[in-house]
Amino acid sequence: MSFIDPKFSSSVDIRLIEGFSKSDLKGSTFISGFHGLGESGYIAVNHLIEQLNAVKIGYILTDLLPPFITLKQGTLSLPFEIYRHENLVLVAPSFEPYRLEQRAFSKVIVDFCIECEMKAAYLIGGLDNRLMSVDEDDDQLEDTSLESNSGSENPSNDTSATETSETSEASETSDEIVDDEFLSDLFRVVRTAAFVPPEDPNFDLIDLDEGLFVTGPLALILMYFELNNFPALAILPYAERNRPDPSAGSIALEVLNHLLELDVDLTELEEEASNIEADIQRMLDLSRSMQDERKFDQNFL
Repeated sequence: MSFIDPKFSSSVDIRLIEGFSKSDLKGSTFISGFHGLGESGYIAVNHLIEQLNAVKIGYILTDLLPPFITLKQGTLSLPFEIYRHENLVLVAPSFEPYRLEQRAFSKVIVDFCIECEMKAAYLIGGLDNRLMSVDEDDDQLEDTSLESNSGSENPSNDTSATETSETSEASETSDEIVDDEFLSDLFRVVRTAAFVPPEDPNFDLIDLDEGLFVTGPLALILMYFELNNFPALAILPYAERNRPDPSAGSIALEVLNHLLELDVDLTELEEEASNIEADIQRMLDLSRSMQDERKFDQNFL
């Protein structure tokens, strides 16, 4: 499967490893997260892959593939990999797709889910935690910005939208996973019309406020899912805007534990928060240097 963007002559292709086929993925649930605010999606999906001991089954290849590889469990790890565990299919982008390829990248993912006859998709992003009101009775927010995914060509940059209302103070997400009755206060969701949430009396799925925007690959993927009448849900935990936020990733995984009846252990994610932040920061520094080199090269084309 491939998609070619005629404007930029860029192609994106999904390649499954020998021994795996699309027919094996029928009825699966798709999960992915990108490098948005707090790196929440990236942190959550990678922790999920590690905890489930998911098996690598394929790659997403692009013309502007980031020129970085590393070793994971003794094998080469590419920028965009596809994993599987039982009825879960997970895409873990180590880097944000370049801006020029984000539409093609997103469309290929959606087409892949449809062609494999998957049953639903769950995406993880992030919300600026300044949108959380300290006063539970105050639903109004003042000139605060939301960032759920990077919409910039630079993987480390986030774009934002604003909503104007009454005064609200900043509030940080707790480093501890909270009781179920408070979980709904720590995230918001965006769903396609075809998505029907499972019944769970312990918490509610509260929609994102009107007037706020989701951006970047997550937004594009949701658009294409909506256009294809495919059930999809974006989980947006409140997160720190200026640093990787493992606690926000934990909140997203706690929600998935409920919705998909998983039992993912979040202890290690909480205990290793400082190391996770340092590792991600090094990766973001690589992304910036790569982007600077690309801009330099383009000036001499």
